[in-house]
Amino acid sequence: MNDSIENLEKFGLIFVFGCDMNVEHPIMALKVRKAYRENGASVILANPKRTKLNNIAQYELVYKYGTEVAFIIGILKWIIENNAYKADRSEVGELREWLKDYSLDKVAFLTSISEDKIQSVAQKLSEADSIVFLLGRDILINSQKAEGVFSALNNLNLILRKGSINLLWERNNSCGAQDMGVLPDRLPGLLPLTDSEARKKFEALWKRELPEKPGLDFRGMLEAVNKGDIKGMYVIGSDPVREFPDGNYILSSLKKLDFLVVQDIFLTETAKLADVVLPGCSFAEKDGTFTNCERRVQKLKKGFEPIGDSKEDWRIICELASYLGTEFDYHSAKDITSEIAEAISYYSGCNFDQIDAKGNKLDLSFEKEESEFKRIDYQELTENKEFPFVLFTGNTCHHFGSLTQKGKNLNSIVSEGFCEINPQDAKSLGISDKEKVVLESPSGRIEIKAKLTTDIQKGTVYVPINFKEVQYNLLMDKDNLVDRVRVIKL
Repeated sequence: MNDSIENLEKFGLIFVFGCDMNVEHPIMALKVRKAYRENGASVILANPKRTKLNNIAQYELVYKYGTEVAFIIGILKWIIENNAYKADRSEVGELREWLKDYSLDKVAFLTSISEDKIQSVAQKLSEADSIVFLLGRDILINSQKAEGVFSALNNLNLILRKGSINLLWERNNSCGAQDMGVLPDRLPGLLPLTDSEARKKFEALWKRELPEKPGLDFRGMLEAVNKGDIKGMYVIGSDPVREFPDGNYILSSLKKLDFLVVQDIFLTETAKLADVVLPGCSFAEKDGTFTNCERRVQKLKKGFEPIGDSKEDWRIICELASYLGTEFDYHSAKDITSEIAEAISYYSGCNFDQIDAKGNKLDLSFEKEESEFKRIDYQELTENKEFPFVLFTGNTCHHFGSLTQKGKNLNSIVSEGFCEINPQDAKSLGISDKEKVVLESPSGRIEIKAKLTTDIQKGTVYVPINFKEVQYNLLMDKDNLVDRVRVIKL
């Protein structure tokens, strides 16, 4: 996120895209409401289902899941055809050529958003003095989709020349993890692994030679497991069997490993497969820092000592390294924070003892903004008579992930899984509200209770990810941009 949460109030138009802010970022949702009520900001919502911010939105657009890029293409098309852009005319010629095969009526058909609404939103964007785009889970959950949407929005931003694009990562330390170098082709500080000077810097710091070749993402790891190239795996704080697409494929792949280690605070579905489970401890039992989605470093203070045999994750890793013949010179979270400040330029001002309750907002002003148009190749959704419904997922308002099911108070509000279906679809299938149905895809099937709602488009089905008895990822295929299901009345 380039802008701070506080600065959201300063924009004249706030465009929330693929994000249920009340669920994903409730504090930020309050800032959006404040911008609307106190500063007169216009709010546009574009999501695959209605959200609770709709009472302040000038426009609420509920599109068919998977057509996000087509929607932006429609906006671009209107702005260019009506000369409502700020860029030089000579600069948009190539973009105009790329979009020549898309008409507004075609975009309306693809997205299920009327031509009038697309035109009205495009005009509103062209007239706004300042715009902030906020992209949420529905965009970022799929890297292929995220790349397409970001390219399309970048083109829109370049012709309007008055916007700021912000990615609202869902988890509290997603940005921090990326900054630390967990991406397979990046060093800490998001430096490319192919950057020889950057590699030399970290080789000197760690006194180790670093590989030039990028590593594997999780999908690549599973492919290597099935080829026999990877024999062991170490999973920390993740439950891929339960949470990643294509649960059956992941399960069968992990069972082929010679040795699986899982480090977590609960015995997850993935941990149940492990040869060794290392008990990590919760946020309340350790010191450290998080870097949130606005790149603000926040300090975490231990409330009490780790319970039982559990230990801080960093301490477990240090002890493992020692058993393997390497000593890491870390004795506290403060030591690690000091090395981070030394290794990553934009963390240089982070002194563990001086991080206060407000945290440290990192300065990423050195990042270059995109300055060139990118070709948009939108892959249209094809009809599938056997599996006619588009499936999408998300969190419910009172749960996050599946571990919050362990909270009795939260379960007293929402305790069991369900799937949302448009009433018109339900009527054609003879399905009543709260009736048990089967969702079936080419990958798997689950039984689940139906919830009828007009919050989603016809032809789509929404399933919350928060209930362990509903293994939604069995319906998803690792290779699909959009997953499809059929709904069967029991």
